[in-house]
Amino acid sequence: MPERDAQPGTLVPGGRRDPVDGRLDVLESDEACLVVVDGEPDDWLVRFEKADDFAAREWADNMARVYNRRRGHSSAEARFGAAPPR
Repeated sequence: MPERDAQPGTLVPGGRRDPVDGRLDVLESDEACLVVVDGEPDDWLVRFEKADDFAAREWADNMARVYNRRRGHSSAEARFGAAPPR
Protein backbone atom coordinates (compact mmCIF):
# COMPACT_ATOMS: atom_id res chain seq x y z
CA MET A 1 0.00 0.00 0.00
CA PRO A 2 1.56 3.38 -0.97
CA GLU A 3 2.27 5.95 1.72
CA ARG A 4 -0.18 8.82 1.87
CA ASP A 5 0.84 12.41 2.31
CA ALA A 6 -0.50 14.28 5.31
CA GLN A 7 -3.77 16.11 4.91
CA PRO A 8 -3.52 19.70 3.63
CA GLY A 9 -2.90 22.15 6.46
CA THR A 10 -1.15 19.54 8.62
CA LEU A 11 2.27 20.38 10.00
CA VAL A 12 4.84 17.86 8.75
CA PRO A 13 8.39 18.59 9.98
CA GLY A 14 11.64 17.76 8.25
CA GLY A 15 10.17 16.04 5.24
CA ARG A 16 8.50 13.39 7.38
CA ARG A 17 5.32 11.93 5.98
CA ASP A 18 3.64 11.64 9.37
CA PRO A 19 2.03 14.76 10.85
CA VAL A 20 2.88 16.18 14.25
CA ASP A 21 0.98 14.26 16.89
CA GLY A 22 1.22 16.29 20.07
CA ARG A 23 1.13 19.81 21.35
CA LEU A 24 3.66 22.43 20.42
CA ASP A 25 5.74 24.15 23.09
CA VAL A 26 8.32 26.94 23.01
CA LEU A 27 11.84 26.57 24.37
CA GLU A 28 14.03 29.66 24.66
CA SER A 29 17.81 30.00 24.66
CA ASP A 30 20.06 33.05 24.54
CA GLU A 31 20.21 32.85 20.73
CA ALA A 32 16.76 31.69 19.64
CA CYS A 33 13.25 30.47 20.43
CA LEU A 34 12.41 26.95 19.25
CA VAL A 35 8.92 25.64 18.58
CA VAL A 36 9.10 21.99 19.66
CA VAL A 37 6.81 18.97 19.88
CA ASP A 38 5.81 18.02 23.44
CA GLY A 39 8.72 19.92 25.02
CA GLU A 40 11.41 17.79 23.33
CA PRO A 41 14.34 20.04 22.37
CA ASP A 42 15.57 17.58 19.73
CA ASP A 43 12.17 17.53 18.01
CA TRP A 44 11.97 21.17 16.92
CA LEU A 45 9.94 22.43 13.99
CA VAL A 46 11.05 26.04 13.64
CA ARG A 47 13.78 28.24 15.07
CA PHE A 48 13.19 31.97 15.49
CA GLU A 49 16.55 33.72 15.84
CA LYS A 50 16.66 36.53 18.37
CA ALA A 51 17.59 39.91 16.95
CA ASP A 52 17.31 43.45 18.26
CA ASP A 53 14.27 44.26 16.14
CA PHE A 54 12.60 40.82 15.94
CA ALA A 55 10.16 39.52 18.55
CA ALA A 56 11.26 35.88 18.36
CA ARG A 57 9.49 34.78 21.55
CA GLU A 58 6.20 36.39 20.48
CA TRP A 59 6.31 34.72 17.05
CA ALA A 60 7.15 31.31 18.56
CA ASP A 61 4.43 31.62 21.23
CA ASN A 62 1.90 32.66 18.62
CA MET A 63 2.74 29.73 16.32
CA ALA A 64 2.41 27.22 19.15
CA ARG A 65 -0.79 28.80 20.49
CA VAL A 66 -2.53 28.89 17.11
CA TYR A 67 -1.52 25.32 16.21
CA ASN A 68 -2.53 23.94 19.60
CA ARG A 69 -5.88 25.71 19.50
CA ARG A 70 -6.66 24.44 16.00
CA ARG A 71 -5.66 20.89 16.93
CA GLY A 72 -7.83 21.01 20.06
CA HIS A 73 -5.00 20.81 22.60
CA SER A 74 -6.16 22.39 25.81
CA SER A 75 -4.24 25.02 27.68
CA ALA A 76 -4.96 28.36 29.26
CA GLU A 77 -2.99 30.09 26.50
CA ALA A 78 -4.94 28.36 23.73
CA ARG A 79 -8.13 30.14 24.82
CA PHE A 80 -6.77 33.55 23.87
CA GLY A 81 -7.09 34.91 20.36
CA ALA A 82 -3.99 34.90 18.25
CA ALA A 83 -2.71 37.61 15.98
CA PRO A 84 0.73 38.01 14.48
CA PRO A 85 3.10 39.87 16.77
CA ARG A 86 3.92 43.45 15.85
